Amino acid sequence: MEAVTEQSAYEQDSGKPKPGKVHAYIQLNIGFELKSRYKDRFTFLSEISLDLGGWWSVPDLAIYPKMTIDVRQDEMRMTTPPYIHPYRHAAR
Repeated sequence: MEAVTEQSAYEQDSGKPKPGKVHAYIQLNIGFELKSRYKDRFTFLSEISLDLGGWWSVPDLAIYPKMTIDVRQDEMRMTTPPYIHPYRHAAR
């Protein structure tokens, strides 16, 4: 008999499992490496909400052209697609 597990609100909203320690470790290290090598050319955003013409997503890491970030005025979602997003090309 299979064990029944309830999905958390995060899993229901995102359609993916909650990230664990290994996921967090790898995500941070990839972001660190990218930023240390390409900070003059790109801006790296982690867990940013994307609203791309009604298509919503929250990628682990999004890469944008270099931009200024004003920490006094937050943006809750981006409407401009990032350079690299794992699901962006899947629909083609």
